[in-house]
Amino acid sequence: MILEAPPLGQLVVALSWRCDMSCRHCCISATDEAEAGELTAEELAAWLPAVSGQVRFVCFSGGEPTLAFDRLLEGIRACASANLPTTLVTHGRWMAEADGPERLRALREAGLRWLTMSHDEYHAPFWPKDGVVESLRRSRAAGVSAWIKLVRGPRYDEGWRDEFLAAGAIGVSEQDLYEVGRAELVRLAGTSHEALSSCPSLLSPMLAPDGDVFACCTSGSLRATHWLGNARERPLSSILADRQRRLLLVAEAALGPGGLADLVDLRGGSTNLCKLCSQLMGSAERVEKIEAALTRPEVRREIVGRNLLWTHGLTRDLTALLGEVEKPC
Repeated sequence: MILEAPPLGQLVVALSWRCDMSCRHCCISATDEAEAGELTAEELAAWLPAVSGQVRFVCFSGGEPTLAFDRLLEGIRACASANLPTTLVTHGRWMAEADGPERLRALREAGLRWLTMSHDEYHAPFWPKDGVVESLRRSRAAGVSAWIKLVRGPRYDEGWRDEFLAAGAIGVSEQDLYEVGRAELVRLAGTSHEALSSCPSLLSPMLAPDGDVFACCTSGSLRATHWLGNARERPLSSILADRQRRLLLVAEAALGPGGLADLVDLRGGSTNLCKLCSQLMGSAERVEKIEAALTRPEVRREIVGRNLLWTHGLTRDLTALLGEVEKPC
């Protein structure tokens, strides 16, 4: 039975790990300084148009991607040349600065139509909610739609969603904390085991600042299973094509870390999605058991069934989102 992978949703491009905030829940553990050997404008211009048929859009991230502003513009222009939509994940503080409107115009002219701003109790010490509202106002005035991403914490405020929507956000998403990176030091009750039935993050491979490509943005420590290759050594388009044939990743995306844990009878594992993935994939013995279980016909049938339903849902949701992006503000 052939297991076909769902289509990839986005390619995350981390321009740099540098960030001018130090939020204690950061799953990347961003740094203060740029590092040598980061992706160049020339590399972005050559690589990104070539993957336009493999991903639905490109998301520029980091760190804080606007700290590499010139390279960010070149990356957006490269995607625009191939009719590949782009977004970026940012804290948004720069929008309210004196040159914020000018920088927003430059991003819009390069081809950016929407972005995601992160805000929660962990970002608030560096950029309070009122500042986010001002950034939303400026983004909307520049013709760039803004989505807000919230992380649930002990002081999570249910009223934030309505406030940001009223201020002009086109949508608000909420997620649990990823217990990786700096966030390993934050102790919270994780996602329920039952909620780990799939892992959409595995449809969003990440291109790191040094050219390494990983299965998702939080799997940098899982080189044995989630490292896909280096785009400086072989074409990025080839790396993404090979990812679609990796049975272990196809299975984890469909069944989730919780489903894989059930296959190897792992009891007492973490109930946090990323932490449980690390417990599974960081063990060569468990990976071997999982791969053996994936040869069973009943397991393969379940993966095929979930992928059929999931692909339909992802296609519908992504089409709606991309359609929303093209609506005038």
